[in-house]
Amino acid sequence: MSSTVSSTVSSTVSSTVSGTLSGVMGCVVDNLVSDLATAGRRAATTNVPLHPASSCVMNACRNAATGAAAPPLREWRHPSHAFPLSCAAATMATRPHDEHDTARIVAALLPCRCHDDHATALPAHALRMTMISAPTLRPALAVTNPVSPARARRAAPESTSAPVARQRSRGGHIPLIAIASLALLLAAACRPPAASHATLGDEGAEAAIPTAGVETTPEAPPANPPVRNVILLIGDGMGPQQMGLLELYARWNAEGLYPDGRTAMARMMDAGHVGLSSVDPTDGLVNDSAGSGTQLAAGVATRFGFVGLGEDEQPVETLVQLAHRLGKRSGLVSDTRLTHATPASFAATGTDRWAEATLAEQMIATGAHVMLSGGLRVFVPRAVNSEGPARQALLDAVGGAFEPRSNRRDDVDLLAQARQAGYSVVHDREALRAVSGERVLGLFANNAMESGLEWWAARDDANHRQPSLRELTRHALRLLEDHEEGFFLMVEGGQIDWAGHNNEASRLLREMIRFDEAVDEVLRWVEGRDDTLVVLTADHETGGFSLHYERGTPPPPEVLADLDGATRFVRWSTTNHTHTPVVVVGLGPEHVARAFGGMRSHPEVGRLMMTALEHGELPAGGALTQPVMANDEGYDD
Repeated sequence: MSSTVSSTVSSTVSSTVSGTLSGVMGCVVDNLVSDLATAGRRAATTNVPLHPASSCVMNACRNAATGAAAPPLREWRHPSHAFPLSCAAATMATRPHDEHDTARIVAALLPCRCHDDHATALPAHALRMTMISAPTLRPALAVTNPVSPARARRAAPESTSAPVARQRSRGGHIPLIAIASLALLLAAACRPPAASHATLGDEGAEAAIPTAGVETTPEAPPANPPVRNVILLIGDGMGPQQMGLLELYARWNAEGLYPDGRTAMARMMDAGHVGLSSVDPTDGLVNDSAGSGTQLAAGVATRFGFVGLGEDEQPVETLVQLAHRLGKRSGLVSDTRLTHATPASFAATGTDRWAEATLAEQMIATGAHVMLSGGLRVFVPRAVNSEGPARQALLDAVGGAFEPRSNRRDDVDLLAQARQAGYSVVHDREALRAVSGERVLGLFANNAMESGLEWWAARDDANHRQPSLRELTRHALRLLEDHEEGFFLMVEGGQIDWAGHNNEASRLLREMIRFDEAVDEVLRWVEGRDDTLVVLTADHETGGFSLHYERGTPPPPEVLADLDGATRFVRWSTTNHTHTPVVVVGLGPEHVARAFGGMRSHPEVGRLMMTALEHGELPAGGALTQPVMANDEGYDD
């Protein structure tokens, strides 16, 4: 058996090398031949079979050497969302490719699925042998990158179907030969016994790596990279049924917005861990945005209507305040008002969520570094409602972006206080694009920002003054990303809830699309990073929305174009919130993101985020950061 295996391996590698490999990679070829031969001898002496993909790859390489056509890219995709190694090897050897093809192929190599439909995880030592044998591959597999990934992507065209990659990679092209070498070596590596199948990063996997007589890499990537940033995405009022409406819209490719039929939220669920979370307060069965927002913000069970308070009405430390205590930065983004219940829960306290003038004062004192939303009316003094210097100064500052008016009953000028605290204050799209600095307060509407219907109507207007939720998210990330210690950012699609309260199905769909764009923006930013935890969830479901069939007739896809007119197939059960558990998705370092799968509660989800932000990981024993009292001063950094 040994001679047969060695002969097969050597002859295959020899023919492939002579037909496809350049002399520049001679040293890599020598090491590959040696490693493949060693793998064959070990298979013969230990009675452990070669990796089941090896024959597939060797056949593909033979096809490549004879000029056989490779399967088209669209046929690579397997239901397991992996690519067969044989297709990868054959295609890389026979057709032009770009960095996007390369990235997908490299990501697919661990784990892989063979043509015999036998799922298998490649042994960790196979990857290490590749890094030793092919030094040109090390940059592609490196975990650290001194260049900000967000900066590198700013010039890239926007697409709502950008892939989500879990592994950090260097920019630029990986040589064709390096990919072919990687596929060959991984396929020929000896498969360990079933009891010891270990993927890179599994505990104890390093024990399987052969080290005798070979040079080890100087710096191996950490098995559990620590979390530095936490991004929380909240679809206010977004239950599973609202998410299902958006998926139907994308799948039927209505209006051509999702050419591949994939929403950003669906891609995040594919790449992350999905669970459900109960949202009920301590004093009832159905929650509001204040109580649920506080559960997420502070990881504490609390009562309906409470903002930043525990059940005992005492202030608790929120994710924003925790970030400040840790020397990190923080940001709050919403398409409603900055002082609305959800964003306020992260930076203010009170038993009355509607006391927004008071909440605004507390939010300026708390000092989240980036705050972008609507709601100017509670930040300006009542004097601006009358002609005079105060009103003229405000009109000059707003520059005609909207009509300002105060909703306060006093002469407190919170914009002046913000500027004294070091904030740059902006009111329109162009000012947001140009602003920089550590602290930015953006108030882009006097009351709430535009509805999803208004946003949709103006989305192609280059002269539109109000930024979209995607733009708010993009610039919040831009302003926060360069801080060495990391950051916490909350982004809310808040008007999903308002569409539910009003039972407006057409608006609901537009609000979901708008929020999905913000999710896509975050996925673009985290692509290639291993230091960021992203959590997607809702605070509650609103309206009890559903589509149903009538007398045996299902709703046709055309109803998606006019849901308000499709009363035969659209149903709402209420104009208020419901008890429906909401989806929660965790995406990021595996050792942290996997904790968000399963059935959770919102206080638990909040504690998971706080623990990850504070410790960079989740303790092995399961002990989570517990809610703590806020400092005596209340809201200082």
